[in-house]
Amino acid sequence: MLYADFHTHSQYAYAVSKKNNVQGFYESSLKKGLGLVSTGDALHPEHWKELDKLIEINNTGLYTIQGKPEVKFVFGGEVSLFFKHEEKQKKIHLCFLSPSKTEVESLKDELKEYNLKSDGRPILKISVHDFCSKLFKISEEFTVFPAHVWTPWFGILGEKSGFNNLKDAFQEYEPLIKSIEMGMSSDCEMNSRIPFLESKKFLANSDAHSLDLVRWGRECNAFTKLESYHNLQKSFELNSTEFSYVVKVDPAYGRYHYCGHKGCGYSQESQGICPKCGKPLIRGVASRVDELSDKVERKVQKNFKILPLKEVIALALNKKSSSKIVEKEHEKLLKENNELNWLLEAKIEGDNKISKMILLNRQGKIKFKPGYDGLYGIPFML
Repeated sequence: MLYADFHTHSQYAYAVSKKNNVQGFYESSLKKGLGLVSTGDALHPEHWKELDKLIEINNTGLYTIQGKPEVKFVFGGEVSLFFKHEEKQKKIHLCFLSPSKTEVESLKDELKEYNLKSDGRPILKISVHDFCSKLFKISEEFTVFPAHVWTPWFGILGEKSGFNNLKDAFQEYEPLIKSIEMGMSSDCEMNSRIPFLESKKFLANSDAHSLDLVRWGRECNAFTKLESYHNLQKSFELNSTEFSYVVKVDPAYGRYHYCGHKGCGYSQESQGICPKCGKPLIRGVASRVDELSDKVERKVQKNFKILPLKEVIALALNKKSSSKIVEKEHEKLLKENNELNWLLEAKIEGDNKISKMILLNRQGKIKFKPGYDGLYGIPFML
């Protein structure tokens, strides 16, 4: 199985680790078990200096570091679009992928009026429709998908500045959008309840801001094979056989699953008024999905919900995931297998606390106090 993460960021994006470079992507992907990752931030001129050194594999539209074929790369990035629609301010994040250095260079040239060097995730004062117009005018080989679609801020379906459907945002380009990124706070079951998403493939990506394996590849996509960018594009079609399943965290682990106020320390599943400050709660993804759902049961895309290995070890030992003992046990396991292998496939032997917790993780037995208003959910055992 090949595991892929299509939403990454470089050191040049806001609030991202300075260690997030191509070599770091390679090393963390090996440890995680990822075989294909987006380069992230392909529009940033400094990051592009690194990306331009990648070697294309036999005209496939996929790339590697010279002499290091274990991890493949696809050119990609994220843009932050600020614009008005029907007198309302919109702030939307979109991701794109491309097989070609030439196409990325052309896109940078098309967007040269904007300050692309200011941030790896550049702010463009342009609508979703107009961005797609510029991009698809260059080539329909570009792949576009909306990022973390349900998050209150920057999600295309989010409560604060999103839309109530994809058609209003993409207009005539909507049929070219084959997939959406679910984000941590929703899952396949939730998204399958939305009628206008019935024709879309659901992606799971990490959007990692550091190379720590709690973040890197925490969500990813599994393929039986992916030999070229053309295969990749075809796999995003709804009935693709190459796309096997997604690996996700439980949506309650996500930072916006419930409604709540971080400052007040209060959360609840449904939208309402905070009993502590009297102001409207920040609406969570679960509530927003329920609002747009038609309550019809549909076929659910295959998925596995798995907590990252460090979090599993921390829960087993009743320690923080950043503690030295958790780091030590994590490194010990990685000497035998990559993380995704441990989480999904490896035969678990022994009767120790960590082994038992890995199995409980696979069985979906770990529970969560749901995340809200930017706070991660908290895993626990009953």
